[in-house]
Amino acid sequence: MGRYFSIQMNSKVNLDKVMINDNKEGILIEGDLGEFQEISLIEEKLLELQFTTGVLRLEITLPELLQVTDESI
Repeated sequence: MGRYFSIQMNSKVNLDKVMINDNKEGILIEGDLGEFQEISLIEEKLLELQFTTGVLRLEITLPELLQVTDESI
């Protein structure tokens, strides 16, 4: 099962590194999302983390998130 994700940056100034290998072996995105502002779960399947300089979205359900956090603690 695939997982949707997105990283939205307000400016490329906060983006430090983007590396994409031509042979599709990996990708690296690094930057500064700023200060954490808000977390929300959209339509019970999309986790959205809002920061001062960007937004990180990850497809995950609440039960999956709770299961992972329970196992990690």
